[in-house]
Parts: sequence; C-alpha cells; structure tokens
Amino acid sequence: MSAFGEAACAAEQAGSTALAAMLRASASLLAGDSESAALPRDVVMRLHRDAWEMQARLSQVAAVPGIDAAFGDVVLLARDLGERLVALIALVDTLVDEAERLHGTQAGRGRYKRQQAKAALLYAARRGGYDIPWVPSLLEPAVFSLGADLLIDFTVAHVNQNALWDTDQLAGARLGIRARIASPPLLLLRQLLDRAAAWLAGLAWRLVLGANQLSPGLRVIVDRVASRDAGALAAVAELRTLITDNPGLVRSLAAVFAIGTQQAEVFVHLSGAQKQAYVRALVMIVLRQHGLAGRSVLLDRIIEQVVTVGIDATVAIFNRRGGFRRA
Repeated sequence: MSAFGEAACAAEQAGSTALAAMLRASASLLAGDSESAALPRDVVMRLHRDAWEMQARLSQVAAVPGIDAAFGDVVLLARDLGERLVALIALVDTLVDEAERLHGTQAGRGRYKRQQAKAALLYAARRGGYDIPWVPSLLEPAVFSLGADLLIDFTVAHVNQNALWDTDQLAGARLGIRARIASPPLLLLRQLLDRAAAWLAGLAWRLVLGANQLSPGLRVIVDRVASRDAGALAAVAELRTLITDNPGLVRSLAAVFAIGTQQAEVFVHLSGAQKQAYVRALVMIVLRQHGLAGRSVLLDRIIEQVVTVGIDATVAIFNRRGGFRRA
C-alpha cells in the first residue's frame, strides 16, 4: 500500500472521514508515480492543512461562470507544450521586464506596456515561423494572441503578488513625452484597424467563395476534415470569452500555484520531483473539494498534466526572480 493509502486508513480509523477522503483522492492521483516522487508520511499528513489555506483563493476561481468547461479548453492549449512553455515563460518574463524598463513604472502605463510585451512576443512567434499542429494556419495568429495574453497575465500576476519587481533597476527609464502623447491615439488606431481588417477579411472571403462555388460532394469532405479542428477552435473562442469576462481569473489561478509552490519549499529535504508531486497533489485536492475534479479518472489525469505545466511555469518565474522564501 502506498504512503497515501496507509495515511487514509489511519485517518479513517481515527474517524476523520474528510481527511481520509482527501488522502484517498491524493493516493489515486499519484498512483503509478515513480518512487523518486514518493512523499514522506509527515508531508502527506500536512497536505490537508495546506489545502485549506488555499481555499479562499480558489473559491474566487470556482465561482467564475464557465470555469468547469474551461479546464477542457486549457488542456487543448497546454497539450504537448511542457518544456516549451517553460522556455516561453522565460521569454515573457524578459519582455515584461524590458517593457517596464523602457516605459517606466509610473501609474497609467500598464495597458501600453502590456501591449508592447504582447507585440514583442507575437513578433518573436512570427519571426520564428512556429506553427500549432491542431490549428489551421489562418487561425494561428488568434491562438498565439490568446496564448500571449495568458502568459503575460500569468507572469505579471506572479511578479505583482510576490513583489518580485526589481524597482531599483527599472525605475530609471522613463517614457518620452512624444511616446506618452502618441500612445493613446496609437492604441485607438490599432483597434480601428483591427475592426477594419476583420470586415475586409470577411468581405474578401465572401468574394472569393462566391467566385469559386464548391460542389456538394467536396463540401461534405471538407466539412468532415474541418470537424477535427472544431473542438479546438471552439475551445479557443470560449476560453478567450471566459478570460475577457473574468479578468481576475488568471491572477487567482497564478496565486493558487504560487501558494502551493511556496508551501512545498518549506520541505527542504524533498527532491524537486517530490516537491512537484506535493504541489500537484495539493492543487488537485482543492480542485476536488470544489467539484472541479474527481468526476473521471481520465479527466483527472489530463487536469493533473495541466497542473504540472502550471507548477513548472511558476517555478521558472520564481527561480528567475529569486522569489522563493527559504526557511
């Protein structure tokens, strides 16, 4: 029996059914993990206490309409990213710092700096010729745009909530008077151009399709092929709407990962794999308590992988900025 299973039995004998349920949830989630990631008994017994410390923050997340369906959407976006996402986090972290250094720390410039960091990230993606296997090339810019929003918000949330800005290094740079005057009109112009481009693109498609009538037989074949991407494309649209309607969602999720990661650092005797297993089990316990996990073994495994990516991204940010509080 695993350490989690033994702890669950002990908790049941002591009459603590709530603790036993949480420990059994953790046992099923970590079943099959390598021995190097096995957690000592004292760490297992601390899991339930740390889980309650995360409740208030996750309650804000769980109350967001549509969060349940969003887990499936995030899976589509995070699938197979792993190490590449950690590398992207490092790039985003650098871009956020550069935007702060170049455009100053004064209030009122956050939107412009965020736009600049996003523009730089999109330029890097375009320059590198990256592609997304399950998304048609015409729609890749929209997916990259959503990904940039998520990465920037996630990174800035960690930096803000954990006071990781190096203000001595950043405060010296100021936004020039010309740039300050030009920024608002440029942002407005960009919005107008985006709308005009969307209208023109729609018109162009109507003209092209009108001049090239598709036979019914070929239409069926195209629809069959395109249906394979429909779920992913719908997920992107739904996730964008969810984030737009709930701007605090990414900040709250970032805080959940930050709390768990900081708590794991208390156990200085644990290996990196064990700390990751601890944070993953902790987050999954809280997700189960809120009904966001625990309905399907397969879904839990997928969510667990997404949680692991979030842990890796959080650790990457903290390591780059010295954000860990050592005991």
